[in-house]
Amino acid sequence: MKNFGEFKLKMLTKLTESYASKNKVEIKNLVKKLKSNKSLVEMYMFYENVENLNIKTKDKAKLYVESIEPILIDKMKSLKKDMKEFEKSLKDVVIENNSIYSDLDVLSEESNIHNISSKIDARENLISHLISEKKKNNEELPSVQIENHSLLNAVLVNNFNIKYSDFLNEEQKTTFNEIVSMSTNEIENETKKLKKELLGKIDSLIKESNEDTLKEKLKIVVSEINNTDTTKFDYYKLLELKNILV
Repeated sequence: MKNFGEFKLKMLTKLTESYASKNKVEIKNLVKKLKSNKSLVEMYMFYENVENLNIKTKDKAKLYVESIEPILIDKMKSLKKDMKEFEKSLKDVVIENNSIYSDLDVLSEESNIHNISSKIDARENLISHLISEKKKNNEELPSVQIENHSLLNAVLVNNFNIKYSDFLNEEQKTTFNEIVSMSTNEIENETKKLKKELLGKIDSLIKESNEDTLKEKLKIVVSEINNTDTTKFDYYKLLELKNILV
């Protein structure tokens, strides 16, 4: 693993797979090893923060990108050695691309005549990302803590934002494990189908209801469904809504 973005995604995927297979020993060992290295933890949380960071003006976003580039280059010199300690555990992990992490990885490379063009593209991509409006999730999510450390929460909750074992009944655990194993395309297709089904049910409820208050609440639910993203967590929430409506 030459890039930190690849390392972070593989770590997340490995921990999620270990959770799905109920391999608690592997989870604890990986997290303990990761937590013992402050530099890796710092970079992990930095990538996490950039993914959700919003900067109001293009000039400030440009200044931010210019400022972090030399810092990233310097930090990666030592992190490459640290990441090698995880190669054996993560070598067979298959990951999906994350464009933000890829651009940060490009900025982390030492500049040379061969990567000038890719660095320019990465800077422009990150600036566009930073000034774009991020969707806010106001829902309070429970998390699993091992040794009461927030890093694990960031690792486990990150892309999936799933309520883990301490908060799931047996049926929900089964549903969770099925969702974790689904590909991005499967999630997108199933989300579209589920949205269509739910909107049909709610439309029928609105037509059948004589209560204005209930109709207004249902219309809000319709709006929320239409604004739902195609993520594993959002698919999980739609399934929960379906169970309520049945």
